[in-house]
Amino acid sequence: MHWAGKNSPEIISLARNRKLSRRNQSSDVYISHNYGKTFNRITDFKLKDGSPAIISTFYISPVVNSFYIFVAENSNCIFITKDTGNNFQRIDLNFKPKQFLLHPTVPNFVLASSSIKYDLFMIFLYWN
Repeated sequence: MHWAGKNSPEIISLARNRKLSRRNQSSDVYISHNYGKTFNRITDFKLKDGSPAIISTFYISPVVNSFYIFVAENSNCIFITKDTGNNFQRIDLNFKPKQFLLHPTVPNFVLASSSIKYDLFMIFLYWN
């Protein structure tokens, strides 16, 4: 669970089912825009084939408290929002993401590591 910070009513919650087989895994993301009085389940995390993505973790920009990266590690993609979850964009990756490091002053510049070879990737995120 994460509160977006001072002067922001947004709270993000990630719930995961950690089953051993991928077929039984699931995740849900909930966002509150009113300091936790109510939460909305986010249903925008869809893969290319329309099936739901399993979100393994999420990252918050140290620069802009409305910018988040949600990681679907087993599906080689991420979902970004720059407006605290009102709109999402899927970005397909050519590697299996493991860890992300967000730049301390440039919100859309990210370092990512692969969980297979532990290679580093620099990503400059563009969004609609």
